[in-house]
Amino acid sequence: MAGLGCSRLLVTVAEVDVMRNRALAYYDAVRKSNWEGEVELVRVDGEDHAFHILNLDTQNAKNL
Repeated sequence: MAGLGCSRLLVTVAEVDVMRNRALAYYDAVRKSNWEGEVELVRVDGEDHAFHILNLDTQNAKNL
């Protein structure tokens, strides 16, 4: 993971997103790698893929 080009990474996972497992696997891979940055996982209940882009006015989107 040396080529990320940043020191902090935020991975978001929506509860009913079909890509959820892939995002969790990515988070785990970064965490277990030799990357020296900070990685944070945020789980959002009751939402689907790209909810924060498609529904900007929801409370979950605002919180994110």
